[in-house]
Amino acid sequence: MENNKTVDEFVSDFKKYDTEDDWTYGFSEDDLREVSEGELSFSRFMSEHLVKYGFTMYDTSRERERVLDQIVEDIRKACL
Repeated sequence: MENNKTVDEFVSDFKKYDTEDDWTYGFSEDDLREVSEGELSFSRFMSEHLVKYGFTMYDTSRERERVLDQIVEDIRKACL
């Protein structure tokens, strides 16, 4: 499962959810955009490799609670 968020969406999330404890707190819009571009690139690179080696991927960038519930359900099924 690939993260389909755009750089703009990542920047928006940083602005919305960052707290003083986050390393990106107080970054300028340009800095957040640069961080977002790098993170998206790395995320896509890692996703390709994880899928290649059989790992299950979960995208929590949207519908986080529903996806977390799905992860719990999948773990329960695997333990039966």
